[in-house]
Amino acid sequence: MNMSLQEENAGGPTGLQLDIMPQQNEVTEPNEDWTGVTSSKERRRLQNRLNQRAHQNRPPVEYVAEAGPSTSGRAAAPALASGSGAGTGEAAAAVEDEVADDGYTLLPCAQKRARMRDAGIQARRNLALGTPQPVHLPLVVGLNLLTALARNTRLMGFDKHSICYDEYISPFNLQGPGLPCAPRDASSWPPFLHPTEAQFTITHHPFLDVFPIPSLRENGIRAEELGFFDEDDFCRDVFSTDDDPDGPRLLVWGESWDPRGWEANVPFLKKWGWLVRGCPELLEGTNYWRQRRGEKKLRFITAG
Repeated sequence: MNMSLQEENAGGPTGLQLDIMPQQNEVTEPNEDWTGVTSSKERRRLQNRLNQRAHQNRPPVEYVAEAGPSTSGRAAAPALASGSGAGTGEAAAAVEDEVADDGYTLLPCAQKRARMRDAGIQARRNLALGTPQPVHLPLVVGLNLLTALARNTRLMGFDKHSICYDEYISPFNLQGPGLPCAPRDASSWPPFLHPTEAQFTITHHPFLDVFPIPSLRENGIRAEELGFFDEDDFCRDVFSTDDDPDGPRLLVWGESWDPRGWEANVPFLKKWGWLVRGCPELLEGTNYWRQRRGEKKLRFITAG
């Protein structure tokens, strides 16, 4: 099975190869791919078949993303208007002011917290004066992401310090006398934050819980359990503040809880695209922001 990413243009699409989810290398027929399968019984059956085939053929290998062109957010855009689920507007409004400026506090390193805070203050001053500085863009992009995750953390009632500290376990996995338990009824949460099956059934770190991309959470948690996903590597990529045009990035221009307000750049999709398969809203948001900058739309191509 091959999955590719294409840029649309008048002369025809230009293909960009995406890394696929590692266990999909053993898939020989489209109906053997368990990514996105909602039935736990059917998913386990497919996983067992692929695991047996992988064991017979070769040991697991480490996958490295190909180099390729990137798209970075060059200028902040107004928030994307998007639909909300029951209770979404009220819940979001209740925490908007509380987390507007504290995204940097998620970082465990005091030096990084200070750097993020100072950059955010300076960037806002420059913006107010009408003199935004490109040098601040990577830090601002990182701060936007941190602030979005902080907002989602508050919406879900999580301890914000749990997101970037290794010793924490997801509240969905903490049950028993004296232990906090995440609410099973998440009807008051924005729809894209509603927990998936893997969040309840597989012990994991809460870092992934606060991303508004259900397929990323489901695929990432299951792949990590099988040893195919390095969460630390993913964390380094999405939280990087290096001015690297080829670095994998997730950018947030709209609502923190709506994937249509997020953007994934091409390097991210090439390296981590298998994580977000099954979330057309993220691609919709990505293309929305690309088009606002005059860039070409992207589309996923999956071939059996």
